[in-house]
Amino acid sequence: TDGHIFGITKFKLYIPRSRSYDNELIVANLFKEIGLMSPRTSTANVKFYNKNIKFIFQESISKEFLEHNNKREFPIFSGDERFTFFDALKVKQDNFSNYKLDNKNFIKDSQATEIIAKYGLSLLNKIIEGGVLFE
Repeated sequence: TDGHIFGITKFKLYIPRSRSYDNELIVANLFKEIGLMSPRTSTANVKFYNKNIKFIFQESISKEFLEHNNKREFPIFSGDERFTFFDALKVKQDNFSNYKLDNKNFIKDSQATEIIAKYGLSLLNKIIEGGVLFE
């Protein structure tokens, strides 16, 4: 009711089955333990349609996430999960835009931040296309 849960204002609730049950919790906390940035993740009992249901609560990757990890704001890119399984099925991925800039306000500050974001986005899409970065 006050706009946040434990100071987190942007978060997602996942059905545990959709995130491989406790694997999501284990991996997120393992990453944090070994020094990688990882969203705060836990289970949450939520009253939903008058039933108590266990969900996975996960902080969204956002400016707030960066601030919690004592990082300056920089471009945050995310992949489109709809295309995650195409490689496994050996389906050709022509003309898909695989990444997007999540924190669009980052590029509003200056032309330099816009150039940084565009360059990062083009590098990510080049990597996914099998570009020259790994040769």
